[in-house]
Amino acid sequence: MNTNSPRDGAHTRRDRLLDIIDYVDNWELDAPCSPETICTMMTLRHGLTRQRTTQYLRELELAHVLAIGRNGYRLLQSREKLLAAIGSNLPRDTSLQ
Repeated sequence: MNTNSPRDGAHTRRDRLLDIIDYVDNWELDAPCSPETICTMMTLRHGLTRQRTTQYLRELELAHVLAIGRNGYRLLQSREKLLAAIGSNLPRDTSLQ
């Protein structure tokens, strides 16, 4: 175990939520960014169940971070504003996306 990078449940949860935000923000396909596409991505990337990802999506909706409409999910705030609110002053490594 690498002790130089402590990870706990909150850190893992935050990374997962940020992955969802990044995924929605970077969506470029003509098809809607649906809950199913997000669930599939989270299953492949993190091994999460659809139920867990749906819980994350619901929490992001309640926090007014995401909204779903006819064209799927969209961010309600800019990514920069969200990262500032979360307190992350370091850029995220999005090279795996």
